[in-house]
Amino acid sequence: MRILVDGDSCSVKDIILNTSKEYNINVIIFASINHIMNFDNNVHINYVDSYSQAVDIKIANAAHLGDIVVTNDYGLASLVLEKGCLCISDRGQIFDKDNIDSFLLSRHLSMQARKEGLRLKGSSKRNSSDDDKFRKGLIKLVENK
Repeated sequence: MRILVDGDSCSVKDIILNTSKEYNINVIIFASINHIMNFDNNVHINYVDSYSQAVDIKIANAAHLGDIVVTNDYGLASLVLEKGCLCISDRGQIFDKDNIDSFLLSRHLSMQARKEGLRLKGSSKRNSSDDDKFRKGLIKLVENK
């Protein structure tokens, strides 16, 4: 088991790193070359080109059965779930085969609405309860593996 992180916009890297140390799990952070990061030795950073979806494609190709993927991208979540991975958003939403279709439909409907010129409300601002929900969800995935 490894934790693969969609790192360009991930707001919970510290929680991931602390959990990975506690459970002795390797972490690979995938990021575009526009987002240089530095971490200690138990983290591998895999840089990719900065074109659209490059990080998602690299994660989808690198993911193996049993890996945990941290992403907010429903499309990527869908791809890695099909490979037998576990998947969680940075707000602690655990994606699975029972709920991913509703997330994909919601994304599609939002894209359609924006194309028609509608303005949609964005996500609420993150707070400490989001961090707590993520930490609990990640530990649940790690311990149930």
